[in-house]
Amino acid sequence: MARRVLILGGTGFVGSEICRRAEAAGWECVLLSRRGGSGGAAKQTHVAGDATQPGVVEAVVKEHGPFSAAVHCIGALLDGSSGLRYANLVVSASRSLPMAGQSYVDITENTALALLRASGGSGGTLMPFVFVSAAEAGWADEDAMMWGGATIERWSPRWLKRYLSSKRTVEAALLNSTGVRPVILRPSFVWNWCKLDVLPLVALFTLLNALGVPFIDRPVRVETIAAAAVTAIDSSSEASGVLRHIEMNQLADSSCVKAAKAP
Repeated sequence: MARRVLILGGTGFVGSEICRRAEAAGWECVLLSRRGGSGGAAKQTHVAGDATQPGVVEAVVKEHGPFSAAVHCIGALLDGSSGLRYANLVVSASRSLPMAGQSYVDITENTALALLRASGGSGGTLMPFVFVSAAEAGWADEDAMMWGGATIERWSPRWLKRYLSSKRTVEAALLNSTGVRPVILRPSFVWNWCKLDVLPLVALFTLLNALGVPFIDRPVRVETIAAAAVTAIDSSSEASGVLRHIEMNQLADSSCVKAAKAP
């Protein structure tokens, strides 16, 4: 059976890079997004649809499956209930704008949980399920290295608390699932060299992390996230659980070594 991966949010900043790398690695990619697309690449199928609407994810799985892997990278830093949704046109690299009134529950929780319900292993094999979370979701981990984060979160704006709550709800559902192999990527600031306006923030986050500020993770390039995700969904991978920037870099580096050794 051909290796086929379903990517929710596949035309976004992170999703499009994951798709590009997955296709280069031999995967057939089915991309579900509100934008749709032309499906110009031979191994890409673009499906236009709103994953926040009931039944949409399940219908795509039924029509275009079976799938060997699933990737969820739908997200918005500022949801439609925050009153700040238009700020996504500035802070979002893909300029994705959530619908008015849509909450993080609609955008993150419901879409990821729908994909989890529709996913599952076959023949005794657990399907890898990659969820792009956030480093700050670790603020609530009492034994995590990001100590001090819980204090910072208590003073955070309500929209950020709701954002992190939705990320954690999905993380918990994946970690408690017996039907998938969960791979939770927790990047903090995501960037690449094509978006020069964010470089001052990248430098600031990098400096603060280097100085040992415990609740700030090192920024992660989108190419690193994508390489880690594609490596993690391979059937030979044992990647599982929560991966922060160190583990993501290790997975990305292993994919480069594998590519170098390929004939």
